[in-house]
Amino acid sequence: DLLNQSLEEESRTDELLSQLAESSVNQQAMAAE
Repeated sequence: DLLNQSLEEESRTDELLSQLAESSVNQQAMAAE
């Protein structure tokens, strides 16, 4: 099912983006100290 497939890819991308955002926030927090 193409629709389901794109939804799965989208949520996977969201997860990756969240992880990237978290790690960049962590790096900024470390740099601020």
